[in-house]
Amino acid sequence: VLLKGHFADPPILLGPRVYEGAPGVNLIQPFIRSPSSPASQPSTVLVNRGFITTTRAQAIRQGSEKAPPPLGKRQGEEIVIEGMLKTPEDKGMFTPDNKVASNEWYWMDLDEMTRVAGADGKRMQPVIVDEIFGMPFLPHNSPDQLPTCPFSQTENRCPECSWLRAFMSAVHPSSSSSTSGSPRVSI
Repeated sequence: VLLKGHFADPPILLGPRVYEGAPGVNLIQPFIRSPSSPASQPSTVLVNRGFITTTRAQAIRQGSEKAPPPLGKRQGEEIVIEGMLKTPEDKGMFTPDNKVASNEWYWMDLDEMTRVAGADGKRMQPVIVDEIFGMPFLPHNSPDQLPTCPFSQTENRCPECSWLRAFMSAVHPSSSSSTSGSPRVSI
């Protein structure tokens, strides 16, 4: 699916997760869709933005840091993202209960996440989309064209971004590669 709009608060932190040996969580945020016409009202869906480290998640929980904006964008700036609709997962037998008050989510309770994310009057749809990173929206679809990570002292090497360079290298081995016109559905 293609979504046009902007990310909003509150962030929802789903974990624990591990990426390349680093502990962390998945960052889920409400995404307020741009109205399709001047007469229509925007609706909001949840978007799984992917992995962030435990350190960043703790800073978000404590309020000392906000959820990071998309690379190269400012908070609240309108963007277009590509994603896949996700089927919510059931709670496992040994999975602990979510601790909603402290933003500790162990399983994807879509009804409760929708309630929490829409508490300030957003028109929430009970839908979650896994964001697909880096496809046609990066300059030249080339790993050597990726922006420098704003959260890392070394170019694109923090755990949140290093996967993107590896993914783009695998998908587009040369900078002359182009993305074919794959079918997309806009919701």
